Amino acid sequence: MSDPSQEKSQQDDSQADYLWARRFNIINRAELSTAYHRKRERFFGLLDRWDKILTLLLGSAAFVKLVNMDTHPFYALPFAILAFSSLIFDFSERARRHSELATSFKMLEAAIEAVGERAFTEDQLSAWSARIREIESGEPPVYNLLVRICQNELARARGQTQDVTHISWWRALLAHFLPFANYEIRSSK
Repeated sequence: MSDPSQEKSQQDDSQADYLWARRFNIINRAELSTAYHRKRERFFGLLDRWDKILTLLLGSAAFVKLVNMDTHPFYALPFAILAFSSLIFDFSERARRHSELATSFKMLEAAIEAVGERAFTEDQLSAWSARIREIESGEPPVYNLLVRICQNELARARGQTQDVTHISWWRALLAHFLPFANYEIRSSK
């Protein structure tokens, strides 16, 4: 016959392992989302700045040509393209939106850490998981390869190099532009 106190202890250990794994998964999702949105924020912020710089330079060059009565209208074409791209894609608004999402995920991480590593309850885990889904409901479509890059960074930071997926340099360069499918970013090992 088995000892009831030993069975209770095993159940308690099993429950603690379950809750701890669930907490880790919630924190991991929040950290991953924070990293992803910070990368998107920086990307769109840089696009916005470069767009303004180039628009200013090309606009000035087009104006000088116009003042000099040069009749080559194609000098103004790059200026017009950049001005339209800024209006259509609204890089600064996209940067702001990703900043807000990253901040929301970071605030959730702070709330989880404030409770501590051992003092959390299953109800808190459920509330945190629900909050993640609530924040995610406002996210634009994700770029899978960029998510994988963020997962690699988190894995390296945790010393889990076995979880790092190789990403070719040309795909990494295109990560913000093309939504690679999951099957296209599998490890080449």
